[in-house]
Amino acid sequence: HALCRTCFAADSPQPACCRAALSCGITGTFRVSSWSQSLPGYYRDPTLQVSYIIPDGVQGVGDPHPGQPYKGGKFYAFLPDNREGQKTALLLKKAFEHGLTFQIKSFNGEERVTWGLIPHKTSWDGGKDRSGYPDAQYL
Repeated sequence: HALCRTCFAADSPQPACCRAALSCGITGTFRVSSWSQSLPGYYRDPTLQVSYIIPDGVQGVGDPHPGQPYKGGKFYAFLPDNREGQKTALLLKKAFEHGLTFQIKSFNGEERVTWGLIPHKTSWDGGKDRSGYPDAQYL
């Protein structure tokens, strides 16, 4: 069961969405694949690509407009395929399973899934300024 931000932060021993037997939060698939290319700053390591596939859906409890549709999308991030990168991938999976990775925002009158507050390296290069590598502080 994935908890939305509202339910996750609730002080109640059983959040409202659980009491109502509703599943809240954005659902989709999480996948990690390996690439033989190396990221800048990690030339000895291959690369992990983290893929999130979020289908279109209907907003639930804790979303901005419950009952209204939202547009999903495909989201990608990159990690070095080493011990720290693999550990980070597991933490990203856990965050995704708990509904903490994405949020729904309104763009030009359309509700869309966007990145949440957990930083991801979405660019292959460009450094910290462009959400890319090299960035020695990220992991």
